[in-house]
Amino acid sequence: MKLTKFFLLLPFLGNAQQSNDTYRNSGVIEIGTHGLSVGYDILIGNKSFLNFETGVGGGYNLNDDAVSYVFNFSKPTPYVKSSYSFFYNKDKRITKGKSLKNNSGNFIEVQLKYSFGNKNDIDLNKSLLTDLHWGIQRSIGSNFYFRTHVGIGYLQDFDLSKGNLTPTLGFKFGYNLL
Repeated sequence: MKLTKFFLLLPFLGNAQQSNDTYRNSGVIEIGTHGLSVGYDILIGNKSFLNFETGVGGGYNLNDDAVSYVFNFSKPTPYVKSSYSFFYNKDKRITKGKSLKNNSGNFIEVQLKYSFGNKNDIDLNKSLLTDLHWGIQRSIGSNFYFRTHVGIGYLQDFDLSKGNLTPTLGFKFGYNLL
């Protein structure tokens, strides 16, 4: 019980105010094309993050060598995701006087997303999406932000034992808990 309380309070233990000229670790709640998730961004170095999140949303499958993304609100698919992001324009943003609030910037990211699928739905298979993409993240309020990306990935469908290259595109709105 104490451990549960600790994890529930963890996002609120840090400093609630973020400087506009630095990146920070952050606990986040996000909603977008991927679904609804909670996660944590860990700053490593000066311009990079490791991200870990879990959520529910759409699932994937391969039919006739084409990747399908299926978002069924009545059968949300659980997933876990981790990524490494490199924010390459931090120095330029600071030089131009632009804010880094809510970890704003342009980035290159490598992402792994495992979707647990749904055995009761033939369109929601167990799958692993590995992708490389370019994206932007911008603050849109005190703790809110918008994030979008475009890239290319490889989807391995474990239920069908095959994989395929696929374009990746996503956007989400987030709330920074720290």
